[in-house]
Amino acid sequence: MTVQRFSHHTKRSYVTGVKLLAKYYMQSPDTLTNDQIQDYIRYLLEDRKLAWGTCNAYLSGIVCFYRHTYLYKSNILDNHLKGTSQSQMTQRFVIKG
Repeated sequence: MTVQRFSHHTKRSYVTGVKLLAKYYMQSPDTLTNDQIQDYIRYLLEDRKLAWGTCNAYLSGIVCFYRHTYLYKSNILDNHLKGTSQSQMTQRFVIKG
């Protein structure tokens, strides 16, 4: 993240997102499935009722981890688009179908 010139705040937010994901499941994030990641984002939005910006920052950190650190490709990463609106993100993670 330093090479990509992320700010200190962005780095801290990204690391927090991945740490909380691992803590939620009590296992290493490299062992989680796509469904678990989606369920976690759903939990943040519905149960914890976190602000949209917080959820987006955490998800961005998770995406960064899987794309650049773990080099893992999944549907959730393909579906995460920069600039996705709150309603689009909520529909993507809350409404199954």
